[in-house]
Amino acid sequence: MDLQAMVNDAAALHRSGRFAEALVLYRRVLLIRPSMTSILSLAAEAMVHGGAPGDGARVARRAVAVEPGKGVFHKLLAYASTMAGDLSNAERAYAGAFRAEPGNLDILSDWASVARARDPAAASAVLRRLVLLVPHLGEAWRRFGEADAASNPERSSRSYRVALRIAPGDAPAWRGLGLVGLAAKGNEANAENAFRHAALVAPEDSEAYRWLATSTSEILAAVPRFRRASMLAPADLTAWFGLANACYRGESPERGERAYRRVAVLEPGHADAYANRLVILTERNTPADAVRRGYRRLLALAPLRERTLANIAKLHMDRGENSEAERYVRRSLVSGRFERASMAALAGIYRQTRRIEAAMRQVRRSELLFPENAALKSTRLMDLSYSAGVTAEQLYRAHRDWAERWAASERPLGYDVDKRPDRQLRLGFLSPDLRRHPVGYFMKPLLGQLDRAGFELFLYSDCGEGDDLTSDFRTRADHWRDTAGLGHEPLRQRILDDRIDILFDLAGHSSGNRMEMFAMRAAPLQMTWMGYVGTTGLRTMDYLVTDRFQTRPGTEDWYGERWLVLPDDYICFEPVPEAPEVAPSPAGRNGFVTFGSFNNPAKLSDRSLDLWGRVLEQIPGSELLLAYRGFNDPGLQREIREFLSARKIEPERIRFSVFASHEAFLAGYGEVDIALDTLPYSGGLTTCEALWMGVPVVTLSTADHFAGRHSVSHLTNAGFPEWVADSDEAFFKVACGLGSDPGRLADLRATLRQRVADSPLCDRTHYADAVAAALRMAWQRYCAAD
Repeated sequence: MDLQAMVNDAAALHRSGRFAEALVLYRRVLLIRPSMTSILSLAAEAMVHGGAPGDGARVARRAVAVEPGKGVFHKLLAYASTMAGDLSNAERAYAGAFRAEPGNLDILSDWASVARARDPAAASAVLRRLVLLVPHLGEAWRRFGEADAASNPERSSRSYRVALRIAPGDAPAWRGLGLVGLAAKGNEANAENAFRHAALVAPEDSEAYRWLATSTSEILAAVPRFRRASMLAPADLTAWFGLANACYRGESPERGERAYRRVAVLEPGHADAYANRLVILTERNTPADAVRRGYRRLLALAPLRERTLANIAKLHMDRGENSEAERYVRRSLVSGRFERASMAALAGIYRQTRRIEAAMRQVRRSELLFPENAALKSTRLMDLSYSAGVTAEQLYRAHRDWAERWAASERPLGYDVDKRPDRQLRLGFLSPDLRRHPVGYFMKPLLGQLDRAGFELFLYSDCGEGDDLTSDFRTRADHWRDTAGLGHEPLRQRILDDRIDILFDLAGHSSGNRMEMFAMRAAPLQMTWMGYVGTTGLRTMDYLVTDRFQTRPGTEDWYGERWLVLPDDYICFEPVPEAPEVAPSPAGRNGFVTFGSFNNPAKLSDRSLDLWGRVLEQIPGSELLLAYRGFNDPGLQREIREFLSARKIEPERIRFSVFASHEAFLAGYGEVDIALDTLPYSGGLTTCEALWMGVPVVTLSTADHFAGRHSVSHLTNAGFPEWVADSDEAFFKVACGLGSDPGRLADLRATLRQRVADSPLCDRTHYADAVAAALRMAWQRYCAAD
């Protein structure tokens, strides 16, 4: 075979990726023509691609020695040395390449990339040479900016800006400027602006849209940007995952679930996508067995993934299976890598299994691990209301201490308030619970009855998609704002733009709250109402909406807010349409009296159980029915039975139940003769519903704090102050008096619903008029203050 034929055959093998066979022929050629640089370079390239970059570098060096003035051989040597991990020689080769081709900017850029891996400062020095050579070239400045991005972000930002002055349409430069801004805390707005420019100048650039979506704190704005990125680059896993997360957190969990499915197609082993999709399926009430099968598959993918174990724990918690949930949480914590979700879940399990002090200790431990997490601080404040012996003064001091340490500073509104005292007022209601939730139920009669000539209603909903009650609120509101996923700053600006006169906090320190935003102030007057159990601690919260029973006179100093006192109840109860008819007294058919509590197990203190045990002991044959999610947990059932057994109450006299729907929950009162209230955290909606279902409720008025006095107000306003006891002994006497008179219980059963319906507790018109008058008075007081 002649020389040219061998060269041709070797080149053909090379092009087809058969590098080892090509090398055999290259070596034969080099035996005949050892200084043939074209063959040396091809042989070196074949060695690198064939997995022997060190050999390739040695052969490339022979080509450089033969023709040192050819940059292409220096670049090949640099490439081979880089692949071999010999970065020092690679840099020397790039220096030789640039000497051979002094105008080739790509050489400097590649040289800088290699130098950056070894020493960022060396990379900057290389690119400084580049911008000195061509200061008028925007691309040179952009590459200089890229080199400095990690080590010197300030200089990087300056370089990007020079590049953009020269070439305003350079999308990669805008992207780079955005990434530098995103990395600098507090510069998110500038970063978002840079990414927006990148998308404007390169509308087909998926990466620009993806980063634009990532940079925004407004989830609702992120969704269309991630969607655009995923449309432009259908195989972009990061864009699809971002879209899924944004949809789940803000726009539509259903769309989020579909996007997570797409991620799983692109990367079948993507544990985060699989886990998040399971969370959505759980929230959409997918059959438990299907969800459990999904989690078993996920555990096979990532058996020690803390977040997965925490999610499984949450799945069990949502079904009231707290003992099983605790097992998974402890598995997630055993690794020592503490996930906030696992720490919070363990506190929640303690709370729901009557271990309030343990829950509070767990929250304090979580705060030490996650000191900047605002939700944990609010959780600690919430837990105090469940704590035995807590007082209004203790709660006030804890909330005020939180506000002094953590609340943001008040900011000016930035506009002149129209202080006409009698004009139509804009009311804003902000809540994560505008759904089937106590807040939603208490809001419904207000929205239906409040005078729209005097008030314009804006509802800011943080609950996302919500439910049928959410849809009802959308139609009732004058203005509806979906704010789920919106950051505190943009939410505040939206409220400021709406020129709200009185803004209502309907969450306090409960889950999903906006205390940080209320601390900054978003309206001339701010009030807390319905969704929390007392003071918020904020100096910017002007009023607490209450009534003359809910807050005890003489405790005014233990609230940071001024009291806006309604003449009757601070809420109005409107029964749900699905409430069944009142059932006959169960004592008549059972031959014994059934006491009951349908309150959250977290409210079930030892003092409550101790009092109830005394009542059960006094009424022969009586039973106790406890019904709520969590009472199906064997561990909790055993603990409660053991507690009452120590007080001579046989275990079989204690029954537990869990109901699958609100309608079934209400129908469950057909099994109860007398409801016993909890302390120190009293029943709220639960007390109203018990009365509506014909069941008398016995409560204590000894608590001086807000959470302990819900039933005091509801019972008094319903017309039954005689069921409000002022001591443990009085509670015992009232409960035993009712339990000893089956005939009276039967009479009450027949008349209680109508008496409640005719009382101030359910008088929607009177309630709305009282609210309107109180709000007008507060507004006039504000207008007259200056």
